[in-house]
Amino acid sequence: MTQVTSELYWIATFVTVIIDVVFVTLLAWHIRSQRFHHIRNILAGSAIIFWAGLWTWVMMSAFFWETCYQFVFPPWSRWIMPPAMALLNGCLALLLWWWAARLPGNPVVNLVMLGGLESFPGHLRAIQLGILATPLLKNVSASSALIFGFFEFVFYWSVILTVSALFFSIWERLTGHRIPHFGL
Repeated sequence: MTQVTSELYWIATFVTVIIDVVFVTLLAWHIRSQRFHHIRNILAGSAIIFWAGLWTWVMMSAFFWETCYQFVFPPWSRWIMPPAMALLNGCLALLLWWWAARLPGNPVVNLVMLGGLESFPGHLRAIQLGILATPLLKNVSASSALIFGFFEFVFYWSVILTVSALFFSIWERLTGHRIPHFGL
């Protein structure tokens, strides 16, 4: 039986932090505030597609289901969670976009940091439901899971933002509508 440990989570956190720093720095450099303000709807659509895909993969994976999720979710949730989480995160993308644009600083950095914070309620609830007692995660501490989760979600929202920016660039090319000061 495969088991994950706190040590592995801390190593994964370190690697993810390095990836996030590089990824977010590049995004913040390439996506200017003016451009950020135009990607709201594409961001929501990208979030829906991303989270539907991620949750479908996780819930339909025999490995993840049999070693982890079957112990905290009822069987019917395998079919409900992907569309529910996709819609929830699509709506959340609009809220994060709105909030990120109004906070001081770079809206790209704000958005992905807020996205990282999104991990806490879900992961805390999963811990309450006993996810750290499952065969896969029984050797993982709550602190290592929560800290890794933050940086994991920063990465996810960076991917969503990148896809949104690329879709917006395609839309610009197809329509001839241009927003200046964009590097991607």
